[in-house]
Amino acid sequence: MIELALEGMRDVTVIGAPFQKLPEMDRTVYFSRTLNSIPPIDTEDLCNRLGFKFVAMQHNDIDGISELALAHNLELGIISGARILKRQVIETFKQGIVNFHPGMIPETSGLDAFYYTIKNNVDAGITTHLIDPRVDAGQFLAFEPVKVSLTDSPEVVQENTYRAQIIALRSFIQQWKNAALNPEKLNRPQKNEPMEPQEKWEMLLRFPRWRANRFRAQSFEKLRSSCEFGDIESVSRILIEQPDLLEERTAEGWTPLIMAAFHQHVDLVELLLNLGANPNATGRNGTTVLMYAKTALMEKPDAKHDLLNQLIENGADFQRKDMHGLSVLDYVEQAGAKHLIRYFQGKENL
Repeated sequence: MIELALEGMRDVTVIGAPFQKLPEMDRTVYFSRTLNSIPPIDTEDLCNRLGFKFVAMQHNDIDGISELALAHNLELGIISGARILKRQVIETFKQGIVNFHPGMIPETSGLDAFYYTIKNNVDAGITTHLIDPRVDAGQFLAFEPVKVSLTDSPEVVQENTYRAQIIALRSFIQQWKNAALNPEKLNRPQKNEPMEPQEKWEMLLRFPRWRANRFRAQSFEKLRSSCEFGDIESVSRILIEQPDLLEERTAEGWTPLIMAAFHQHVDLVELLLNLGANPNATGRNGTTVLMYAKTALMEKPDAKHDLLNQLIENGADFQRKDMHGLSVLDYVEQAGAKHLIRYFQGKENL
């Protein structure tokens, strides 16, 4: 509510469902909680201070919510902790109702998202989506990942996930105000069933491995982006901390050197080669570093060959063939790139 007020949104109505203690809720404490938290302000009191309207009403009061929406011209709903809403309630809001789910959908749909995040070995974070009558379904808007460090406890991950909800809310408000929402249908075949206590304990035993996996995956994603944009300082810092990522591969089989060469970052290629990167690394189809490096030069007759020279001088084999039985010279000949044909023919004649 404070975030909405800071954005200058004062024509806000808050529907507060009276608290109900649900008998089926698992209230077991699975790990110690030591982070200090600020006691919350009563919702109605906060609304009064912010100038918002507050109405106490059951979440499934279809007639009451419909009348309220009509009376106050409510078009967009934002969930901040709610039970399952009926279709008639959702359809009352012309622009829909947005939810911030604490995990990836569909991998962590339903309750116990934190534990399903570990079980399915996916990033912690927030899925912003417009809801439909099914649990954690509807239309996907965005995913806000949570950065994980090697020292994070389960409590820290959960607290950072909550903070990511605020970040996701801010992003949503800006896109909504700019009419820049691009919803996509969420593929959520079925929701996860609530976990039994024994399985939650098992997930906590897996937590250290999950944390290490996510830290590595997030580091490689940062490395991938840095290689794409030629950020030498960032690449150097990541590889000093995690040198084993030097030959890590994307889903397409691209190593950091392949990415740097494809994007023509000569200085970055030099850094990676000096760190020991394999100059003959190949993608999934056997495409060599040289083949990727020549791509941007194909239609540039006046382009310099510094990058190609650098790779060959450091051991790149220009005669190596891919899974189709073609070499880099074969490809430039097929394309009729005369300047590169002369270049590679010259290398063969040496």
